[in-house]
Amino acid sequence: MSTLQATIPTRRIRVNQAAAQTNVCGHCVVTQAVLIRLRSSPYFALRSLTCEFRSGEIYLEGHVSTYHMKQMAQETIRGIDSVVVIVNRVVVKRR
Repeated sequence: MSTLQATIPTRRIRVNQAAAQTNVCGHCVVTQAVLIRLRSSPYFALRSLTCEFRSGEIYLEGHVSTYHMKQMAQETIRGIDSVVVIVNRVVVKRR
């Protein structure tokens, strides 16, 4: 991990406690559901974000121009089955 990545704060948000106890769907299905929500967002900045799903945690990554867009990315995927924690690693880069 580079020094820059180590200094970027990440935010963990517990979303769905019940999903932690059941394996509702495979990680490929969850990742696909997250990407579909991001790609169909009315906010174009969210369409280029990527994600990775591991053991109930979804890791959002990419760059946006405002803190508001970072928050919108998080809210866009909230409520997807099997996502227990959202780790928001989206970086705000002002242009």
